[in-house]
Order: sequence, then C-alpha cells, then structure tokens
Amino acid sequence: MPGYYCDNAAANDSTACPVGTYNSKAGSSSLQACVNCPVGSYNKNTGQSSCTTCARGYYCDAIGATRQKPCPVGTRNPQVGSTSSRACVKCRIGTYNRLIGRTTCTICARGYYCDTIGATHQKACPAGTRNPRIGSTSSRACIKCPIGTYNRLIGRPSCTICPRGYYCDAIGATHPKPCPVKTYNPKAGSTSSQACIKCPVGTFNRVIGQSSCRRCPSRRACV
Repeated sequence: MPGYYCDNAAANDSTACPVGTYNSKAGSSSLQACVNCPVGSYNKNTGQSSCTTCARGYYCDAIGATRQKPCPVGTRNPQVGSTSSRACVKCRIGTYNRLIGRTTCTICARGYYCDTIGATHQKACPAGTRNPRIGSTSSRACIKCPIGTYNRLIGRPSCTICPRGYYCDAIGATHPKPCPVKTYNPKAGSTSSQACIKCPVGTFNRVIGQSSCRRCPSRRACV
C-alpha cells in the first residue's frame, strides 16, 4: 500500500515510510521508495502517501522536513507552500503582530499607534490624549484632550467630558478639577473655575466637587 514498503518477501507486515518522506506507490520493496518531502512541504507522520503543503504563516525550507516553521512575531505570510523565511513579510507601519505563524497583520486599534515596520505590539496614546482612528502610524495621531474634557487612562479613542461639580481648564488634562467647598457646578463640560458658583443663602456645601448645594437644616444657620 502507498506510504509503506515490504523489503522481506517472507514477512507479512509492511514497514511505514519514516517522517519527512512519502511513497505514492503501492507494492514497494525498498526503503528507497520513500522519497524526501520537497521544500515547501513536510510530513510529521509515518506511512504517508504524500507530503503536506506548508500552511500560510509558515515556511518549509529543508528537504525531508518533519515540521513547518512559523513566521516570527511582527511578520505575516499569506502564501501556502513557502520555501524560505523570506516569505515572512514584516508588518507595515500602522499594523502589528504579537503572535507567530500569522497570515495577516493586525490593524492598530483606536487609541494606539504603530510607528515601526515589523511591530510586535501597538503603542498606547498617553493619558490626556485621544485617537479616534485605526491604523495610526505616528504618535502625532494622539490628540490632546480639549478643555472641558480629560483622560486619566492611556490608549483611549475619546476624551471624557468633565463631570458636574468639576471643571477642566487645561488642554490635555489627565483629571478634572473639583469645585471647592461652599460652591457647586450643575453643568458638565465646564472649562473654567468660574463655573463653580457660590452656594446661595440658605444652602451649604462641605464637600468638594458637588453639582448642587444642600438646604440648611431648619432653625440652624449655614456656615
């Protein structure tokens, strides 16, 4: 049968061709019938009638290969049957690959950028910035948050609107600033400390960052 040979006519059992070889013919009588797999293919099992074509993301650069070799991180290979590591193409800028044996590169996500060829990871935009686009190729894609917004986290596609009781008066803010005690701010997205209004008579605030003032207890003065 294909994939085997019988070198002893008296024997009832056939011998399997070794790994890295194949035999497409039946009735073979010698180990010489087992042919080494050509480059671009491999065989990890014995007794095979054909070799397996090297898959996408891999290459087989040796005759008689028993396994396929993965393309390294930061590269891709969309072709089957590759015979050299040169088939592993570096990821272009704006993309990356953190895994081996890949057929395509991953597009850099929103909030990140990929500024080198053959990148193995994406770089996060810093706190206080945003990047709403995919596939960015430079840190210049990280835009500072406008006043009235902030970002305390890295790798964000958008900035957070300054909440009620706070204000954001600087470009590229990483945190909102709270209105002081005895004041309040009922509006979101404030851009100045002037948005912090003094509590009117008959109300009070002992805590910072409030959106409203509390009524004074009956028969008691507010301080």
